Amino acid sequence: MTHPRLSPAVLAAVTALLLYISAVVAVAAPPFTAIVVKVADGDSYTMQRRPDAPKERIRLHWADAPEVARSKRGKPQPGGEAARDFAAKLLLGKEVALVSRGRSYDRVVADVTVGGTDIATELVRNGWAMCDTKYHPPKSLIDAQAEAKQHRKGIWSSAGEPTAPWVWRQQQRNRIIEPRRN
Repeated sequence: MTHPRLSPAVLAAVTALLLYISAVVAVAAPPFTAIVVKVADGDSYTMQRRPDAPKERIRLHWADAPEVARSKRGKPQPGGEAARDFAAKLLLGKEVALVSRGRSYDRVVADVTVGGTDIATELVRNGWAMCDTKYHPPKSLIDAQAEAKQHRKGIWSSAGEPTAPWVWRQQQRNRIIEPRRN
């Protein structure tokens, strides 16, 4: 039996695909559990894997919640404190399951579930977070946001469109930077 010869282009494509698959498999971290010891805002938490382990900061994957004030001079985004309180009720002091999706700055970016409930979906469905479509969130999360919008939940309850958290952060950075330029 003879085997047809692969063209160099096909061989290169197959090799690239195999390298990509091996990189994805190598990066995939196993799930782990931890106790949430602090809720900084709706999508940022501090957790501890064991009592003798150092505390680690977590950034929720897919969901972006309104901002809380970071200093006494800072201004909270509308809905920021309510989003933090909602997340605290779901998470504070509880054991959560996490699947790491990488790191962003000094935080682990992770899918977070408690008792089988996906926290990103719960925040978005209740109107306390948005999903940024440029990161291609799953359809279930986009549908949860549409549901929250339709039922005017959380940040969607006021008239008009709420400012997206990523836009709010940029506006706040610009507000702080502009006076220094003068």
